[in-house]
Amino acid sequence: GVKIPIFPLHGWLPLAHVEAPSPVSILLSGVLLKMGAYGLLRVVGILPEATVLLQPLLVGIALVSILYGGLLAWRQTDLKAMIAYSSVSHMGVVVLGISALNEIGLLGAVLQMIAHGLIAGALFLLIGLLYERTHTRELADYGSLVRVTPRFTFLITLALLAGMGMPGLAGFVARADELADAPVLGELGVAT
Repeated sequence: GVKIPIFPLHGWLPLAHVEAPSPVSILLSGVLLKMGAYGLLRVVGILPEATVLLQPLLVGIALVSILYGGLLAWRQTDLKAMIAYSSVSHMGVVVLGISALNEIGLLGAVLQMIAHGLIAGALFLLIGLLYERTHTRELADYGSLVRVTPRFTFLITLALLAGMGMPGLAGFVARADELADAPVLGELGVAT
């Protein structure tokens, strides 16, 4: 739970992202956060009975992580902190997909991990480039960014929309995949 990170074990993530240079934030969001989810994916296959017993707890933690991370991301003024809290929400979506205990949920969780790694990495790269030029990450300081650098603003907007799950982008495909109906774990031939 600490590595994924999910509520209430997520406290280290926003601090780490805000303090770390952009290349470290890219590596952290692109690789390290997925290690915990990969471990959870492996445990689901190894311990199916325990997973079925803990399914309600996993669903509850995932839903709280999605809502809590989203609300905190919405309230941030520092762009790196905003991306960090949105990562808590996105990894909650991954845990929800895993806790669905069906093939579509597991595939959606893996797809969401890949999409999140690419999207969050792109956002940290773009915000890092912006910080190098302006020396600020405060959202209020970028009111006229579209007039100064329209193409760069388009890239940031596209990455932010992908992170929010806009249709046609990777974040949407992963979330839509997790919502589809599929047989439960026991019907997939996994012993329960």
